[in-house]
Amino acid sequence: MRLAAVALLSAACAPSLLVSSLPSAREVEKVNAEIGGKDGTVVLAGSAVRADEIKFGRETTEWREGQKSRRVPTAALQRIDVTSQAGGAPWVGVLSGIPGTLAGLIIAGAMKSGGDSGATPFLALLGIAGGSIALGALVGAAVGSRTTVEFCERGWFAARIPSATKVFAGPDGRSGVVQFVEDATTLCLDGKPAGGFHRVRFSDGRTGFVVDSSLEEPTPLD
Repeated sequence: MRLAAVALLSAACAPSLLVSSLPSAREVEKVNAEIGGKDGTVVLAGSAVRADEIKFGRETTEWREGQKSRRVPTAALQRIDVTSQAGGAPWVGVLSGIPGTLAGLIIAGAMKSGGDSGATPFLALLGIAGGSIALGALVGAAVGSRTTVEFCERGWFAARIPSATKVFAGPDGRSGVVQFVEDATTLCLDGKPAGGFHRVRFSDGRTGFVVDSSLEEPTPLD
């Protein structure tokens, strides 16, 4: 039960990439570093399609479907999901090794307090911790690590919003703050400026406006 919970936690903490509707060269490089050449699922027009050997590009993205190759405009993609079996094993193994080591320490301590001064408590610690890590690695390999690539809508691009950024109700610093970005995050940004502000969209669909000068990077010209 504990290992299953750790595996599910690892899957839930899978990396998610938010990229522009027309990705920059740096975004393309970042996405390919995560999923390039891997197998996964591509969502097009609400339908999931099995895709092998994905090659992500700025204008077009291609993959194999069985024996055939398929190429589509990158702007038509809604989401890409890739699960790597090998990627999940190390993380789950390490996570499961933590409670295993703690349990081993407790048992070893109990054995020592009971008068066992030999090597048995130490061997018990190694056995429990090692077993937890090995079993966790097997579970991790079965569950895998998942990477999701999500896209901003057409005309919007992904921008890094620094921590302590105020999000206003309108393109005016006097319109009232509707959100405060506590931790730096990536949001979709409207490509059309509004008097020194840009509109942003949160993952739950809510929108607001941030001052252009608060952005970590200049807005793209294309």
